[in-house]
Amino acid sequence: MAEDFSSETYPEEKTYFEPAELSYLSFSEEQEPNAISMTACGDLLAVLVRSIAKDGIHYQTHMCFFDRTGVEIGSFCFESVLETDNVFVSYVSGKKDGITAYITVFDNKSNSLTNGFYSFDTSGNMLRDAVDLTFSDTSFSPTGLFVLQSGETVLSGICSEGNVFYMYSTDMKYLYTISGDQLTGKILESGGDVYVESRMFTDGTQEDILYNVDMNTGNLTSSIDVSQITGACFTASNSGKLYAVDAQSLYLIDLDGKKKIALVNWSDLNIDRSIYSSVSPICILSDDVVCIRGTAGDAGYDTGKVVMLTRQDNNPNIGKQTIFLGGFYLSDNTALLSTITKFNQSNEQYRIEIKDYFQSIDWSQPLEQIHLSQEACRQQMYLDAFSGKGPDIIYDVGTRSLAAYEANNLLMDMCPLMEMDPEFDINDFLPNVIDACTVDGKLCKIPAHFWVYGIEGEPSVTKGISSWSTVEFDQIASALPSGMYMIVNTTQLELLRHVLAGSMNLFIDDNTKEVNFNTDEFFKILKWAKTYGEKEPVSEELRVYVNTEELLEKNLLVCNTHGFISDASKFASIFPRYYGTAPDIIGYPSPAKNGPYIYPIEQVAISSSCDSPGGAWSFVKYLLSEDYQTMNSSGSEYAEKLGTGYGFPVRTESLQALMEIALNPPEIVEEFPSGDSELYPDPYEELYGMTQERADACLAAVNSADTLYYLDEEIYKIIQEEVTAYFEDLKSVEDVTALIQNRVQTLVSERE
Repeated sequence: MAEDFSSETYPEEKTYFEPAELSYLSFSEEQEPNAISMTACGDLLAVLVRSIAKDGIHYQTHMCFFDRTGVEIGSFCFESVLETDNVFVSYVSGKKDGITAYITVFDNKSNSLTNGFYSFDTSGNMLRDAVDLTFSDTSFSPTGLFVLQSGETVLSGICSEGNVFYMYSTDMKYLYTISGDQLTGKILESGGDVYVESRMFTDGTQEDILYNVDMNTGNLTSSIDVSQITGACFTASNSGKLYAVDAQSLYLIDLDGKKKIALVNWSDLNIDRSIYSSVSPICILSDDVVCIRGTAGDAGYDTGKVVMLTRQDNNPNIGKQTIFLGGFYLSDNTALLSTITKFNQSNEQYRIEIKDYFQSIDWSQPLEQIHLSQEACRQQMYLDAFSGKGPDIIYDVGTRSLAAYEANNLLMDMCPLMEMDPEFDINDFLPNVIDACTVDGKLCKIPAHFWVYGIEGEPSVTKGISSWSTVEFDQIASALPSGMYMIVNTTQLELLRHVLAGSMNLFIDDNTKEVNFNTDEFFKILKWAKTYGEKEPVSEELRVYVNTEELLEKNLLVCNTHGFISDASKFASIFPRYYGTAPDIIGYPSPAKNGPYIYPIEQVAISSSCDSPGGAWSFVKYLLSEDYQTMNSSGSEYAEKLGTGYGFPVRTESLQALMEIALNPPEIVEEFPSGDSELYPDPYEELYGMTQERADACLAAVNSADTLYYLDEEIYKIIQEEVTAYFEDLKSVEDVTALIQNRVQTLVSERE
């Protein structure tokens, strides 16, 4: 049974940490130091650094030492100390008088590799002779190195039996191997005891167990269930303390006292969250000095950096009101985390904290279990919102629709907040997007960024239309020459889903809670999906796809149903499919003749139970600002460097700026260590690049999108379950519709 851990925090005035990014005295800027790993070394921080040698050709590996103020006080080069360039340092662990490293050395004379333990002081002097290592299990592959408080060295690794640990004495003699059931590969210390971690699943529930290691025998003895501790446990200091980290905080774990003490709150930190995050490696010099190793990609390649955080006596965030932002995948969303940091730094009244409902999911479990865990987390956020205990802001990045929230009045109308804000003008935003998101005069959600989604239509056949009914679709299909396809590679259920994503409001009135699927319009949708969609495959592995590129090349396909447009350049790249002309971007056939979809990629809403609507609105407005809208749109220089980008911005001015970038892309210049550079023209620019004609066609497609892709998943699941019998000719369309009508009406009524 999981132990119950109480939560404690530092006094609010003591919770702020001042960051200082480490700089190196041992290298010039041209040497591009890259932090590989770090470890505590007594009172010092030891950073393993890879850099270009001063000759500008070779690479070297250094150990750099920093005091608790972030000043480099010494370093040494492994290649120089070991007098060979053929050195690979895999793992390093600090101890009070220096470091121990697991190093592979290549001997040119014997043409052989040697693996071993090497111990150095902070000046690079070897503390003892190197210890060559061999393993009885030839399948063993090291994964980590750890020096215990008592001086023993532990080499973790994986072999045919799973994760194991080789234990070596203080004089580096092999003692024994630690193994066990479902070990994760972590060895931990707490209160003078040594533990290994095991993770298992019982009836779909994750259990995290710490087993005490008998240091005399290596046997696993007593255990403690730490499943109640959110986040990953680790030991990353010379103090022998146990810590845990999740998307919100870094914690000190007291196993004896059953306490979890918050040391660092990530949302309080003044650091670049696109580089440093809660999943970055952490090293703890003390409860007041914490170091994080992050990865920066702004140079066009990944570079490791280290920031040292020092606890301060004063907290500049005191007095600010906390606004909670909830959603999924938030912990890994570097663009969002960076945005929250900037907001928290600039706003004097409010600060944002995230609640990632997916943070407790173990992504190593089977895929089916992951899906069940995700669904449970989604349901939990909905129930929290329904009970008035949910987040103030609901933030969604292309995962699920907010339809159920809006249908049950769980979202706040933002129109009054916009009207009262003198700095905000709704006319600065794309009117088609605002109109599509407005229901009964209320704007309860807004996509900060979106894709355009519809059907790519062969222009010689579809003649410039942007919408059609199922009847008009049938008329075009019936007039096609022999051998020409209307749609391929799309199943009946896929077609039905895409149509209903914009048509569900025709059959369900959220205000009156009345449901009416027994209509000719719904019959036509079902018949259309059955006629033009493929039968559901037995499995995805057995699904057969037609080569759409070949059909398009031969002018034998009218509709490409995978018409996602995420940015202007992507749109320009599809022109060659249609002989250099713009395809028609058309909505899915529907009773209302909807145009292409506005497919939300980054969507935001304010909870109706939010205690501080003004504070929540201040962050929503921040997401709608010109800087944020432009920087985080696909195709922007910032998004390209981060490898992110959410699609088209909803702000008109930002959309125009992105079109200018697409028309005038930055030149590709490669710089060489010698200082020379060379300009590389894009060889595909003429074929796939942006022109004014293509830019105009892209804007026309964006402006023609008039329907929000907004599917109530719970209702669609019912429809999907019942309609299969009709698609398989087991029931009539009338019988299936009657079942759908009854089940959906019951669900909608129960939501009141």
